[in-house]
Amino acid sequence: MAIAIRALFLAGLLISLVSVASAIAGTATYYNVYVPSACYGFQDQGVMIAAASDALYDNGAACGRMYRVTCTGATNQGVPQPCKGGSVTVKIVDRCPSPACRATIDLSQEAFSQIADINAGKINIDYTPRKYSATHQVLNPNIRKNDPNIPLLCFHISSFTSFLSSVRPRPHIGGQMDVSSNNSMGGIHLNKTRIQKCTSLPPYVNSNGFLQDEDSLKASLPILELHMFAIFLISHGFHFILKRWGIHILVSQILAGVIIGTTVLGRDADYARVFFTIDSKQILGTLAGIGFQLLGFLNGIKMDLSLVRKTGKMAIYSGILSMVMPVLIGGVTAKIASKYWSLKKIDKLSLYLVMLVQSMTPFPVVCNFIGDLKLTHSELGRMGLSSALTSEMLSQCVALSAFFLGIAYKQRAPEAVKAIAICIAFLILVLYVVRPAMFWVIKQTPKGRPVKGVYTDIIILGAFVSGALFDYFGLNVFLGSLVFGLAVPAGPPLASAVVEKLECIVTGVLVPLFMAMCTMGADFLKIDFGDYLLKSTAIVVFVVILTKFVSYLVPLLYFKLPKQDALSLAFLISTKGIVELGSFTYMKELGVC
Repeated sequence: MAIAIRALFLAGLLISLVSVASAIAGTATYYNVYVPSACYGFQDQGVMIAAASDALYDNGAACGRMYRVTCTGATNQGVPQPCKGGSVTVKIVDRCPSPACRATIDLSQEAFSQIADINAGKINIDYTPRKYSATHQVLNPNIRKNDPNIPLLCFHISSFTSFLSSVRPRPHIGGQMDVSSNNSMGGIHLNKTRIQKCTSLPPYVNSNGFLQDEDSLKASLPILELHMFAIFLISHGFHFILKRWGIHILVSQILAGVIIGTTVLGRDADYARVFFTIDSKQILGTLAGIGFQLLGFLNGIKMDLSLVRKTGKMAIYSGILSMVMPVLIGGVTAKIASKYWSLKKIDKLSLYLVMLVQSMTPFPVVCNFIGDLKLTHSELGRMGLSSALTSEMLSQCVALSAFFLGIAYKQRAPEAVKAIAICIAFLILVLYVVRPAMFWVIKQTPKGRPVKGVYTDIIILGAFVSGALFDYFGLNVFLGSLVFGLAVPAGPPLASAVVEKLECIVTGVLVPLFMAMCTMGADFLKIDFGDYLLKSTAIVVFVVILTKFVSYLVPLLYFKLPKQDALSLAFLISTKGIVELGSFTYMKELGVC
């Protein structure tokens, strides 16, 4: 079923690339231009202009909009075959008021004569919204000089040249670009770029398709669709070959990002100019971030906290040791390596962060691998899930503590207290309002009947709101969605209904985008094997993974678990996946990795 859905999705993408915007049918007449116009008064707007009917004019909202108009045939009056072929792009500058207006668009005589016989008087047309000229993919602060009447939205983008850049819109008009601002983290100054990006309103999203529009690749939707189509096609092509050796599809998705990104195709200047624009990175990065957030929400739903209590001491001890020992031994190794190679302060920070990420045992990663191996309902699978859950809870506690300490160090104690208060308030809200409400939903659902769709939609919306709140207060988006997912009562009818609604789109569409997105910005050809930081990182990662494997294996053998099962679980707990990749991408975003 999942394969069929993905095949239909790919087919739909391919079809949509041919025509991503349906033209709107209407009629057109022509008029002799007069001033003042309803939109611009006595300002000269050229001759390729038009007046809009009351419905299209929309109380002036249509002023300045560009439409591509194509003659499709004659009306009941005038010349039988008026069309000349081709189309014309016009700008709405005036209103064609009822009842005198006999058409959808009243073209200037010059525009009308380009597409039809002027003697026809009135013709049938197709019209589609067009972009504003000379406003897209431009970072020029004087962007409005070509046409002062184009409405623009300008905002600042602060980025460390990452694919998952953080956008904080500050709408304004005009101003100069600032490309020299800095950021400070714990006394370490990180250079970043702050640029002004301007785009027209409404943004140029749709095009008429490659067969009709020469500017299709300047619209945001076709670029997004091409990215998605390429990612799915390449990743499934790799997976078709690699699955014969039991290699997980995540590897194929990573390889797709490498092929599409900077390492391979991105080295071509023309390709990079079209596919690696600021707009395309932001849109694809937003979709990928949504996928990562929903993945955390889904895995929160799948977490059953009672597993820790049911599986006993063996899972708890192994889960704690597999987190604590790698941090201790990895920290010592990182300190020795950084001292031996005299690493800079920023490089030391990177090394310690890599060590912490590698020490984690993310529940989503273990849960997905156990599900792929069909071990979810086995004793071995429950043991692995319980250990991963114990380690995950410990990891989140450590991460939150470090986060609060970091806030206290950088912004003083009141900010740290504020962050702690926000987290506590959110937990209280989830435990005493959200979770009881979900139990109420379950009681309202007749036994054996599915939950109403409106309830599952509200829960999914709540996951987005939780992530947005955490992001607004500077906390981890993934953590907000994860905690909200934990509030959903496990099992049918509610949790299973939400998982059924989301899992296909998340794992089949959004997660592949996220995996590919994380590797698109990596340039593997720039790896310097003589770099001290690279050598230090390789040693620390090796030590941490080995320590994690051994520290998890020893308690299992102590409690007399069969060696084969113990080794299998140790390998499973030591695997890395989407959470680690997302963490490294976020660190790259911050400029510390």
